[in-house]
Amino acid sequence: MSQGTDEAAVRELADRYWDQLLELEPLLATQVGDERFDDRLPDPSEEGIARRREVHEAALRTAGRIAGRERLDVVLRTTLDVLEAIARRELAEIAHRFDRLRAVSHLWGPAQLLAELGSLQRADAPERLERYLARLRGIPAYLEACGRVARDGLREGQVAPRLVVERAAAQVERLLALPPEASPAVQPVPEADAGGRARVVEVLREAVLPAFEAYLATLRDYLPRARDTIGLSALIVDTGIHALGWPRERSIAVLEEAGVPHVDAVIETDRYVALPGQALSYMVGMLEIQRLRTEAAAREGAGFSLPAFHDRLLALGSLPLPALRRELASRPPGPPAT
Repeated sequence: MSQGTDEAAVRELADRYWDQLLELEPLLATQVGDERFDDRLPDPSEEGIARRREVHEAALRTAGRIAGRERLDVVLRTTLDVLEAIARRELAEIAHRFDRLRAVSHLWGPAQLLAELGSLQRADAPERLERYLARLRGIPAYLEACGRVARDGLREGQVAPRLVVERAAAQVERLLALPPEASPAVQPVPEADAGGRARVVEVLREAVLPAFEAYLATLRDYLPRARDTIGLSALIVDTGIHALGWPRERSIAVLEEAGVPHVDAVIETDRYVALPGQALSYMVGMLEIQRLRTEAAAREGAGFSLPAFHDRLLALGSLPLPALRRELASRPPGPPAT
């Protein structure tokens, strides 16, 4: 391919992949202001997973056929890097069936759905209201599919920690304790639109809240088989939790012994229960950036400027670490920041 052909291929792939991502993740589309998919929810079913796999595998195949990367400018080159990193991460999550853990998560699971819709979606015009009502009507099928995913995890022995499931159940219990009129799901409709709010309340009462009651029953059935040990990856307690089976209380105590205040130790422990690997990923990124800074200082000698290094680093945005290393090594040093 010529350089112009390569550039066009990258732009076409990136545009298509972004559209497909928004279709797969309609809540993300709502979050970024794209209203095309405001009437639907993600598809947690096996068919939905197969569609996800197809999209990400096709993107990687297409990206792999673009041979002239070295001729692309930094924006297009790093766009490909990010696209490939996203696709590989998504395929890894599918391969390891992380959806079985998300289905009962208090951070990323269905228990947050109505609050998320209440903060993200707009229903301040007739067409927006109709899309919102359609999305709400889709919640029973969505929750039923999430319940099937959770039960599949139980059958396969892939279960979430007890703490996570208990908190998800508590979230749903609080949601169901509210009268429909006070639900966060009513927030997208302006207070002046009494008719619109009444329609939302009707859907909540007749379809959405009964579906959450069924989902809560699934969580309660799940709890006796949830894990008592914590799947934690905070650096200080990683080995103890994973190799030695430390309980939550010991993890908190170890963090406190390292100087972490009790409240922070509890928060950190509980956060990493649901987000294994987060602390590890932060540390890996920090160490890599420190290594790149040391290499740049050695390479540039007396001309090295820490502000200029940070300017170059931040200008590249959030990149996969191999791409960040390549770009920082290839770009000439800029003038010191003022």
